[in-house]
Amino acid sequence: ETVAFLIEGPNQKVLYLPDIDKWSRWDRSIEDQLAGVDVALLDGTFFDPAEIPGRDLDEIPHPLVSESLAQFAGMDVTLRNRIHFIHLNHTNPLLQEGSEQRRQVQRSGMHVASELQIIKL
Repeated sequence: ETVAFLIEGPNQKVLYLPDIDKWSRWDRSIEDQLAGVDVALLDGTFFDPAEIPGRDLDEIPHPLVSESLAQFAGMDVTLRNRIHFIHLNHTNPLLQEGSEQRRQVQRSGMHVASELQIIKL
């Protein structure tokens, strides 16, 4: 089961979706969900297959960040700017400040959430 939370404050709405199967398996449009919020905290468990050598990707339901970047590339930049990847596995290169993968996320107009990040609702 995928569970997402919509957190509403007086000034902003946040979509909290830390653990999801592939985007195509969700019964909702992520694009529609992004349009209704100010910030989206999305599953970014693994960046790409290089992180999990020897594993069958069909057995790992999380969308890879590289897949999310490709899927979201055609979205308007205002929607992409709402995305903050969370739930990063300890092997994920997005955890490394200055990594090429982190720069790739930033160039795409998306973000990597930071520890103790504050979102004022």
